[in-house]
Amino acid sequence: MSHIIERERKTPVIADVDVLVAGGGPAGIGAALSAARAGARTLLVERYGCLGGMWTTGLLNPLFDHANKGGIVRELVAALKARDAWRDDPIRPGFLTTFDIEAMKALLDDLAEQAGVDLVFHTWVADAIVEDNAVRGVLVENKSGRGAIRAKVVVDCTGDGDVAARAGAAFEKGRPEDGLMQPLTLMFRLSGAQFLQRDSSHLHRLMQKAAKDAGVELPPFRRPWVIPLPHSGDAVVQAVHVYEVDATDARQLSAACIAARKEAQLLARIFRHIPELRGARLVATAEQIGIRETRRVLGGHVVSLDDMVQGRRHPDGICLATFNVDIHPIRPADGDHARTPRVRPYHIPYRSLVPRRIDGLLMAGRCISGSHEAHASYRVTGDCTAMGEAAGLAAAWCARDSLAPRAVDGAALRRELKARGTILD
Repeated sequence: MSHIIERERKTPVIADVDVLVAGGGPAGIGAALSAARAGARTLLVERYGCLGGMWTTGLLNPLFDHANKGGIVRELVAALKARDAWRDDPIRPGFLTTFDIEAMKALLDDLAEQAGVDLVFHTWVADAIVEDNAVRGVLVENKSGRGAIRAKVVVDCTGDGDVAARAGAAFEKGRPEDGLMQPLTLMFRLSGAQFLQRDSSHLHRLMQKAAKDAGVELPPFRRPWVIPLPHSGDAVVQAVHVYEVDATDARQLSAACIAARKEAQLLARIFRHIPELRGARLVATAEQIGIRETRRVLGGHVVSLDDMVQGRRHPDGICLATFNVDIHPIRPADGDHARTPRVRPYHIPYRSLVPRRIDGLLMAGRCISGSHEAHASYRVTGDCTAMGEAAGLAAAWCARDSLAPRAVDGAALRRELKARGTILD
């Protein structure tokens, strides 16, 4: 049979809140803290056992595009510094700014508790509850079974736009000509890595010689990085790439994870043939593979490459983004990163967080409304956190005043974020 008919069942409502945040990564952290601090009864559901998403389960460093941010981004950096869990780059200050991953987990737990965010871990969003073309909550699955969470507003911080897709929102994936998306990267962690990298070509040259010495073939990615963490000898590596994967397809994603772990083991073996990394050992691969690109949910404004080249500002600009257009090779044979025009600091408008034709829902993070090229800039975690902070505040306003997200005055939201020191234009 090609399908089965499920039996009819009653699903218990396990929570009824003002704001539900789906996903506890950088965008979800920003949204949940912001909504709760604004007085909204806020529940965050997360599929892993900790907060932080790519920061923690994904081992992702550095924290890009944070320096021009106030609000929660600046709060996190200050708290990590106070906990001796922050490192700046001695060669290029402000570039490889990294944090201790376990310290980040503990900090996020503390901040959520202080703000009164209700957390449910090990919980997967299974479907959206849609009534009269508005999202009214989600269906979840976890160890307790299947449950319904009702909410006045849902903020989709899943990265892949899972809630929006299940609610029927329109979205795009990949580059326009063929739908192909950027490669996946599995970060892995080293101990004993006493190595300061000056640029990506420096390490790549060393790896070419080391692979030859080891008698193995070097994977095709040409811009590897060994990224030092705050404490001596600890580092994470960005070098593993898995190409031509649709990470919204469970089979493809599973195969990509297996291939990525094999490549991480190979690279660790190659590193042992580099004198500067001879003492380094692979101690962990990330629980979550890094997904650069999947769904981009179509909203009231589509952030474009032209917006970025022109440095376009908007009356409802809720985040200033400055990161370059970082398109990794789509196929191994493509070679180096795609060449794109220089980016000027540009706004992400509130309208890009509001999906078309679906009410009761906001997006934050890499699933917002933007083009393939624009997405390759604003997907970094400093921008995702700032988007989440704006979405959380807007969601709290909607819950308080019985507003649809599209009815929120984006210019007023911007003024409030500026008054709070969140926006530092």
